Amino acid sequence: MTTLPGDDGQSDATASGSRSFTPEQVRYLGSLPAVSTVGPNRIRYERGFAAACLKRYRQGAAPTELFRKAGLEPELIGRKRIERCFFRWKERESAILRYAQEDDGWYFIHGDVRTKGAKTESKGASVGEVMWLVPGSVRDRVMEQLVSYNEMLERENKQLRELLAEDEGFRADNMTRRGDLTGGVR
Repeated sequence: MTTLPGDDGQSDATASGSRSFTPEQVRYLGSLPAVSTVGPNRIRYERGFAAACLKRYRQGAAPTELFRKAGLEPELIGRKRIERCFFRWKERESAILRYAQEDDGWYFIHGDVRTKGAKTESKGASVGEVMWLVPGSVRDRVMEQLVSYNEMLERENKQLRELLAEDEGFRADNMTRRGDLTGGVR
């Protein structure tokens, strides 16, 4: 797998310092077929992905949709990064299209844009895993975790109440026996 020289998608990340990736986001991005390498402030894309995007762009697909279908949510990587990537790619379109492949749909892990939703093999995460990495969905993820934790606590509480009821029954039996032994005094 090879990247395009100078095609690192970094200009908006390091120039403004506004978009830095967490280690978890770096792992996720690195698992995508479209990504060659990734660091806290930089993404390098596969040549074939750039060519696939340009082909579909010329057929009418929107850049943001192409990146989203490849698992590169704009909320995660930044809309500006997508815009700048396409700007650079369009400037070097003839050189990039030399890397075009007949079967390049595998870059689009959430369905090829051409086929509107066809699933392809992924080496990355599911849509749900992507969404939890997107900052806007953190609240939803926290809510899911809290609901799950609450359900677990309710189950544990029920079990403890059952154990306590059994224990109290045992104590009551024991106290009655002791009372019998001591003349009825508890």
